[in-house]
Amino acid sequence: MSSYLNHTKMAYTIEEASALLSLSRSQLYRLIDLREIETITVGTSRRITSRQLDAFLLSREQSTAHMLDLNSLQSLVKSRRTPHARKP
Repeated sequence: MSSYLNHTKMAYTIEEASALLSLSRSQLYRLIDLREIETITVGTSRRITSRQLDAFLLSREQSTAHMLDLNSLQSLVKSRRTPHARKP
């Protein structure tokens, strides 16, 4: 898997990961609670590995691409259903 971010570390704190993703800490915790991004624990500390960051970004990229494909398909279907103006 290619890396989205130029990682200098193997694991990041919540604060570091939120800065890398340009998210607030609360937004990142919400994604963690929703299990959209995985974490590990080291002792009593929570960390997000570089692989977990990459996996999250890849899943978001694929989800966005899928939604764009669906929107294009829906637009095409709507355009074919729209009756063309008839000349009198």
